[in-house]
Amino acid sequence: MENQQQGGTSKLVILLLVLIFLMTLVGTAAALYLAGMFDRGDDDVAEETAQEPPQPGPPIYHALDTITVNLSTGDNPRARARMLQAQVQVMTRHEEALEGLQAHLPRVRNNLILLFGSQSYEEMITREGKEALRAQALDEINAVLAENDLDVAFESVYFTNFVMQ
Repeated sequence: MENQQQGGTSKLVILLLVLIFLMTLVGTAAALYLAGMFDRGDDDVAEETAQEPPQPGPPIYHALDTITVNLSTGDNPRARARMLQAQVQVMTRHEEALEGLQAHLPRVRNNLILLFGSQSYEEMITREGKEALRAQALDEINAVLAENDLDVAFESVYFTNFVMQ
């Protein structure tokens, strides 16, 4: 009788060991699949590649011609005439943006001249005023590109020279 109990116990131990081994094997396979270690097929890889945004390239800078304007004197007709001279550079990571800028440069310069000329001297003497003007200039340039159905944009505008009198 003791021999039958040992045989039953041995079978139970072997069955439990096989079950533990199978559970470990299934768990490991599931973890590796979820971690992406198994090939999921060309269709899945193609879908993931298509959804990834394009990697940005290095920054490309372009200098615009110097812009010189009279600053707004507001409602005071006796205010001293003021002027602003600015050298502007734009930055993008897309050649298409530069091509669009060159194609629509007269309109971009016109909009920048109108924008710069509408500023007041008091606003432009502060850093905040200059930063706000940079942001507005960027919006003007990108608006011209967008209005002409170009899907690229400039990332930043920089003043490389800024003189007011």
